Amino acid sequence: MTTAKMPLQFIDFLTEARLFTDATTIKGKSVEDIASIVYLMIMMLEITRHTNHSYAVDYASKTMIYSSYENLHYAGTDLGNLLAVLNNQDTFKGQLTSPNKGIAIPLFQINRYLNACKGSSFDHNSDAQFFYRLEDYLKLYSKANFRQFRRDIGDWRNLSYADKNQVVQKLRQEFDKRASTCDIYIWWKQSFKLKESAPAKSPVEPTAPEKLYLKLANEGKMLYSEILKELADYPLIPTTINTKLGYHDKLNPALWYDGELIPDVKEALGKIANKFSEFIDVKQIKIVDYIITGSNCAFNYTDESDIDIHVLVDATGLGENPLTSPFLLAKKALWNSGHNITVKGYDVELYAEDVNDTNNKLVATGIYSLLQDRWIKKPEYVEVKYDDAAVQTKAEDIMNQIDELISTGEPDQAQIDKLWEHIYKMRRSGLATGGEFDVSNLAFKVIRNYGYLTKLRDFEQMREDEDLTLEHIVQ
Repeated sequence: MTTAKMPLQFIDFLTEARLFTDATTIKGKSVEDIASIVYLMIMMLEITRHTNHSYAVDYASKTMIYSSYENLHYAGTDLGNLLAVLNNQDTFKGQLTSPNKGIAIPLFQINRYLNACKGSSFDHNSDAQFFYRLEDYLKLYSKANFRQFRRDIGDWRNLSYADKNQVVQKLRQEFDKRASTCDIYIWWKQSFKLKESAPAKSPVEPTAPEKLYLKLANEGKMLYSEILKELADYPLIPTTINTKLGYHDKLNPALWYDGELIPDVKEALGKIANKFSEFIDVKQIKIVDYIITGSNCAFNYTDESDIDIHVLVDATGLGENPLTSPFLLAKKALWNSGHNITVKGYDVELYAEDVNDTNNKLVATGIYSLLQDRWIKKPEYVEVKYDDAAVQTKAEDIMNQIDELISTGEPDQAQIDKLWEHIYKMRRSGLATGGEFDVSNLAFKVIRNYGYLTKLRDFEQMREDEDLTLEHIVQ
């Protein structure tokens, strides 16, 4: 009996936190140190998904036992405990050096990834987007070796044995420097073996971004080509587009119960809206209401849906001022760019709107007032049918336009502005004529869900940065 239990006890021992068990074990580390270790552990877990699936399932399951990541647990995994530190930096600021509140964790996406680790299927596009987003949240984009891990490990199945072995050795070196006795690395040192029978990587045709990079490099456009090389990290249009749309017979159960906001959700959203109101900070602007709307205030929410909070204001105290609307837009942009706030795993997006602005009237299926604690417009469940093929066709057309615009090399700002106007005009006309489930509006959501709006926005920003950069030439 005792002998039969030994292997299970050994596995349990290995998957207990070995390095980060309580607050004293993180003393002297910076938030940047912990962010780097978390990233490397997830990269190691991704390799383990492909090479020893049973251990990956076990490790992901144990990490999710304390999936709220509120505190360190002796029986938790090192990954789970470090996620708790990043999720509650104020709690551990006495032990941390150089705290950096700009570093955060995409909690919902991490749990979704860990759940995927517990399954047997792979979604390459979803995983690639998660790794890219994790790198962004952890502020690691300046580390070239980490970016290379993301690219190689994200394409693990297509690497040759030699390439895989090189990645493994470099990953081991990073762990030896940063966290040589963390739990998953202890298991690796004792049990991980790379099978030499792995098929060699066959020659493949260069991708469109790779061809463009080579072309621009040959023409001497190195700075611009480096930008395009980074853009190549974005997933290209998948062979088959999954619209990723959803329609349910109940409101999102993470936020609502029996048609009412769950109390802790209501409190959290109210606090966020109050902070944003303080951020606006203009005495002549009066707060009228805080409302939530969008997919998470209706039946068509998905895992990608934001929680949209609109702070309604009365700006008549400023008089007929043409700068009011741009000011509110600027405040919204500054707030959202400087904060990464989630509630129940969903990103929270803030807006400021003047109730007197007739050009900015809200069109929505559901509208809920946080200040009045009641529905302004309660969503109605209806049987929904939409032309999935038409949505995919329209979405793919816009995605192709974005890729083609980027691949031209150096489009001018007018071309970029024209494409943005086309995208938003498509959505506005769809909402106005067909409502929430118009093909054009649904296509807009598909484009957004596949990261193409972010792709175009980042391209525009990087192009602008390059135009404004004056290189220092050493004589």
